[in-house]
Amino acid sequence: MISRSPLFRFILGAGIFALAALYGSAALLLPKPLTESASPEDFSAERAMSHVRALAQTPRLVGSPEMERTAGYLVEVLRSYGLDPEVQEILSDAGTLRNVVVRLPGQDSSRALLILSHPDTAPLSPGAGDNASGVAVLLEVARALQAGAPTRNDIILLFDDGEEAGYLGGYAFARSHPWMKAVQYVIGLDTAAWGPVILLQTTPENSDLINAYAQAVSNPSAFGFFADADWNLISDDSEIQPFYEQGLPGLALEDPTAFAGKHSNQDRIEFVKPGSLQQMGEQTLALARYFGSLEPARLLHSDQSYFTLWKMGVVHYPASWNIALVLLSTLCLAILIIRDISRKTTSFRSLMLSFLFFFLATCAAMVFGFLAGILFAGIFPNTNSNVGSYLHPASLSFFLGSILILTLAFFVFRGKIVKAYDTQAVSLAGMLIWLLLSATSVVLLPVGSTVFTIPLSAGVLARFLPDRASLLKMIPAVLATILFIPNVDLIFLGSGLDGFVLVTIFVILNAESWAFYEVGSQAVLTMN
Repeated sequence: MISRSPLFRFILGAGIFALAALYGSAALLLPKPLTESASPEDFSAERAMSHVRALAQTPRLVGSPEMERTAGYLVEVLRSYGLDPEVQEILSDAGTLRNVVVRLPGQDSSRALLILSHPDTAPLSPGAGDNASGVAVLLEVARALQAGAPTRNDIILLFDDGEEAGYLGGYAFARSHPWMKAVQYVIGLDTAAWGPVILLQTTPENSDLINAYAQAVSNPSAFGFFADADWNLISDDSEIQPFYEQGLPGLALEDPTAFAGKHSNQDRIEFVKPGSLQQMGEQTLALARYFGSLEPARLLHSDQSYFTLWKMGVVHYPASWNIALVLLSTLCLAILIIRDISRKTTSFRSLMLSFLFFFLATCAAMVFGFLAGILFAGIFPNTNSNVGSYLHPASLSFFLGSILILTLAFFVFRGKIVKAYDTQAVSLAGMLIWLLLSATSVVLLPVGSTVFTIPLSAGVLARFLPDRASLLKMIPAVLATILFIPNVDLIFLGSGLDGFVLVTIFVILNAESWAFYEVGSQAVLTMN
């Protein structure tokens, strides 16, 4: 018979947590770059890298001779593919904009997909990552599309000038170019250089976009929480902003990594990862062929929640279901509280005091996260005034060390509360915190709230399981870890220690989900 000791439960739980964390992070793995010998109809990062090398020699500012030469290079490459590009010149306060635009004809020219990426750079930056990489992807996508069969709908490629000055070229095209009349969907590409390329944004009422992405992309990296937070909490904008303002649905693909050399002379070719190019290129080409062959759009006016599971694709469902999950969890948790109080396995006083502990612990964790960010910035200051968030070589060790300290502190104080009251009160109080944050997220992040609502509903239902089903009681903790980890990874990559306050909420919730497994189970496994 295998021991039922707490040590055994801890070891098994730690092992399963590690596997769940690795699996969750695997959704952000970069694909293997394809070489120049790849099929002409496939995207090749090696072919795209040749354009990065050609473009990322000097800064390319609006109205500069370098930008004029860049426009000439784009026209030359597109013509070598058998296309007929044009240069849209527009006078602006920043200088003469030079948009390069080309239309790949389909069988029905009344509808079109627009894909855009900006070749201009910030001052002093050669812009290998931002954004020679995105432009190189778009050029290689154009070549691959030409090598394949014609699509049903036209595909318009726009290399928009003046993005760094406020999306000037995008606004100019969106407001005045006659081809806009046919555009139904927009895809924006910005940076595929330093880390994973993700579905960074979708416009609201995203059902058509998520359905398309889930069906078309074979190696997806889409996380609704991160995208929803980027749109609703950070109020970030992207290449698709000018077209969203014209009422067009669109999505943006981008590597959100907070590269410390962005917008500076450190944005050089040697830092560009071919795997990032391959990831953006494969996704863009798949979406281009999907939208290019699409029947007239259904334009569903609803949102979908979504997340990626490695090797399984994108899980997506109507965002309104999150409200139903919160209501179901509220009902089940109320039943549990009434049942346990009536059975005298806990008391209302113990429950409220335990809830107060969790509330104060969450607040204290957020303060800890805020102070950790200040401490890191004091020890390792940002040397690039052109970027806010940044990653330093010490960022990862500091980040992981802070998480370890926070987790250990939580378990220590949680253990003291368990001794002072009772395990059932602490367990139910933890679920009340989960419920509070889930309900808040449904309001603030209707698409991204899935990271809270799914583990919450699973965790509440697990409370009804008999104690001998202790392994099943680990499922909510495993789900929480798989859903949290890629978002924690992205928050770190996208903001370094600046986003640690948000991470602390994930740490507290995930620690509580695993703590319930430990204190709520009498045994993990019994063998006779």
